[in-house]
Amino acid sequence: MDAVRQWIHAGLDAIERARSGLHTAVDDLVEDGTITREQAEAVLEAWKRTTNQDLSTSSDEREPSRALSDDIFRRLQKLAPVSREDHDQLVARVAELERRLGSE
Repeated sequence: MDAVRQWIHAGLDAIERARSGLHTAVDDLVEDGTITREQAEAVLEAWKRTTNQDLSTSSDEREPSRALSDDIFRRLQKLAPVSREDHDQLVARVAELERRLGSE
């Protein structure tokens, strides 16, 4: 499960870096006079709507996203590495089976 946590933290970190980069880029466009402050705020608000679940969204509209999240979580659980103890037991079992097959 530590690997899953690391993936989640890495994803959250990537989102935060993207958010920060977008704010910087939009601020640069405002400073250059390419867009107005109102346009910049509209861009940032549109990005928020596409990346975050809007609190006013009904649960029916959020359900597909929740189902997808649940599916991803189940799949990630299957990818979680085995414990050291389980690994050692499996290695010992394989060695025992190889020994038996080699001696017959």
